Amino acid sequence: MKVSRSISLAIVAALGGLAVSPVSATLRRDPITLSRTSPSVVNFNAGVTTSDIYDLVSNPGTGLDVAGVGLNLHVSRNDYGASYAAQDGVDNVLDLSNNELNTTNSVLGSPELVPVLYYSVSPATLGIVGSEVRHQADRNQHAADRFTSGVSLSPSAVLASSAGTFAQSNTNRLSINQSLYNAIPSVSQFDQNTYNNGQQDDADSLEVTEFKFSGGGRTLPVYFNFDSASPSLAIRGFDASDVIYSPAPGGTQDPSTPLLFANAATMGLSATLDTVDGLAVWDRGQIGVLEPGTDVALISLRNGSAFLNAGGLSGADVLVTDFTGSSRLYASHSDLGLLAGDDIDALDTDIRPGFAPLSYGLVVSAIPEPTLLGVVGGMAVVALRRRK
Repeated sequence: MKVSRSISLAIVAALGGLAVSPVSATLRRDPITLSRTSPSVVNFNAGVTTSDIYDLVSNPGTGLDVAGVGLNLHVSRNDYGASYAAQDGVDNVLDLSNNELNTTNSVLGSPELVPVLYYSVSPATLGIVGSEVRHQADRNQHAADRFTSGVSLSPSAVLASSAGTFAQSNTNRLSINQSLYNAIPSVSQFDQNTYNNGQQDDADSLEVTEFKFSGGGRTLPVYFNFDSASPSLAIRGFDASDVIYSPAPGGTQDPSTPLLFANAATMGLSATLDTVDGLAVWDRGQIGVLEPGTDVALISLRNGSAFLNAGGLSGADVLVTDFTGSSRLYASHSDLGLLAGDDIDALDTDIRPGFAPLSYGLVVSAIPEPTLLGVVGGMAVVALRRRK
């Protein structure tokens, strides 16, 4: 496996026309994890797991499906306790957060500020007609992409508002194509005539800030959760809707032995009937210790969760909680350019200086003009994927 390193936009741009926001001169490594069904995990003997954290590469488009170098290790599962020694590599991390309070783009994150949203979607997600999620879904190469949307209100503003008020949003744009992670398929978003006939990697987690910087070890905490089939749940006494915490190294607590940060009840969820699929945490008080009413998180839930069914909500809705026993709608799927049956399975936020509310986030992989493939070919893809 290649040694992780920083990538400048100049290097990436030299490898094929990329459109980037003028406010950022450097592309961070933007970590992800992959799902259990990802072909990089199940079809190749390359040591790719569902709990190691991977990042962007300097030679994009050389995934394992083209006998390329594959994914780039960012942080090992053992570093933050995402696997139990006796069950190494069997756990599946559903999402990650590195505390949204961290300083990115010279701005200190805060739930009082209006963020931009970044997210990935499940393989079964389609997106509304004309959206960039649909553009990529029509080509069967969307599940390891990162998308972005803007919102009109901060998390704190929605928490303080009347029960029916939530943040308005725009539709979605492609932020990073899967090929920049060397995720499968190794197809550029500029290739308008290639439909991915095989499986695709699915990004289960994403972050827009690295957990460690070039030449050093991990410097930020990790907040995360496991899927219900992860053996560490029973071994460590966690549930699938618990938010788990691993501190940055150097303190008194062993970072490879994570602790409970927040249980399902603090978010108004069921420990057994709900699954947190997307996660972005603002840990504002004592780091690693839940303080209800002070700490804040944006979450998404897996389709089929009891909380969604009871409230007429979708796995493509973004919810907000301050851990006082409830969660409420933050941004609706329809505003985000998604369908009610779609699913957001990784979530993050960022504060970008100079961005007005409803601004999109960083667009590294620009979508080309629509073609007939997205209209005609996509109809057959939609029918096939929904049938599966």
